[in-house]
Amino acid sequence: MDNLKFMKITNKHVFFWSGIFSNWHPASFQFCGNNFANSEQAFMWSKAITFNDEETAALILKEINPKEVKKLGRLIKGFDEITWNEKRYGCMYNVLLDKFMQNEEMLQVLLATGDKILAEASPYDKIWGIGMDENEPGIEDESNWKGENLLGRVLMDVREYYREFNEYVGGRLAIALFKGEFNDELFTIIRMAEARGQKYQWEESNKPKEK
Repeated sequence: MDNLKFMKITNKHVFFWSGIFSNWHPASFQFCGNNFANSEQAFMWSKAITFNDEETAALILKEINPKEVKKLGRLIKGFDEITWNEKRYGCMYNVLLDKFMQNEEMLQVLLATGDKILAEASPYDKIWGIGMDENEPGIEDESNWKGENLLGRVLMDVREYYREFNEYVGGRLAIALFKGEFNDELFTIIRMAEARGQKYQWEESNKPKEK
């Protein structure tokens, strides 16, 4: 599958740096009423909005190149590192929730990773990545990782949400079909499922505990 060709997959891990799990990968979706070309653009927009920098947020909406978007993200006025460290995980989670909800093929690839540990194998990023290249010796030993792997952790949280979401929807639909209730209840369940996916928002209590 083409969507897997940029990943190194082992029995326990999925290492990526590009491809669909990367924020730089093309992925059209709507987030907070705006259209985005990739999740890096949506994430940097969220960052600007967090600090009420509407001017930079507007520039980010007009720039679809993730490299240039990242540069704009470094120019956000009123930026406070302590505040951002508290907000960044939730911002990324909400962005990726919408990205995968609106890109079904990408979502199926994410779900197909099962219980494997997802890790951004970026040798340059020690916050969102693991600070190691996928071919670096010892990469499969997590004690060797030099970064926090926040992106991998967010992706796993999104995967878990949609896995539970699908089980919920599937269960309710199965019951309705078993009872032969081909009526408004069946369509209500579908609408409930759609609303649940669209309205779900990150809560700090969902944040994974630090190791």
